[in-house]
Amino acid sequence: MKEEIGKILLYLTGVLLVIGLIGIVHALTFGFIAPVYDIRKSKEWLWKARASTDLNVMADYMDKALDEIKDRHGNPCWFFRTIETDFEIIKTILQQNIMAAREIALTEPKGSYGYQRAIDNIQEVIIEINEHLSICMDWLTIFSIPSIVQLILWIVITTTFCIIGLWSVG
Repeated sequence: MKEEIGKILLYLTGVLLVIGLIGIVHALTFGFIAPVYDIRKSKEWLWKARASTDLNVMADYMDKALDEIKDRHGNPCWFFRTIETDFEIIKTILQQNIMAAREIALTEPKGSYGYQRAIDNIQEVIIEINEHLSICMDWLTIFSIPSIVQLILWIVITTTFCIIGLWSVG
């Protein structure tokens, strides 16, 4: 009788582990990628802007990046909120740099020291904004409260059934 219960518990543990692995794949796909897809696209537009040597093109790419995150508001960091993860500040900095790029493109000739200095400055800002967006993505996925609760539940349930499976075999 004990052997039959042990086999059933072991089989049940295996089934639950497979379901847990499917849940992890599902969470990675829909829990980690989908909620931050707009931020990922924004980051890619910013990298394209950084690769450009034309201020108008940089401004166009930054404008597309801004459009991707226009619906984001507030601060995704729920623990020790900082200004680096505040979407309003990120969008304001982007907007300021778009305007600066367009203004300098009108007043400075291409190839001049001022034009090149503006490109260098905006490229540095793009790197910083991309770092801030990466931190935001972490807080929206890995460090989000639902992700932490899901991880704790998965660990508790898996550990419980592993203990039960080992007890039933032994």
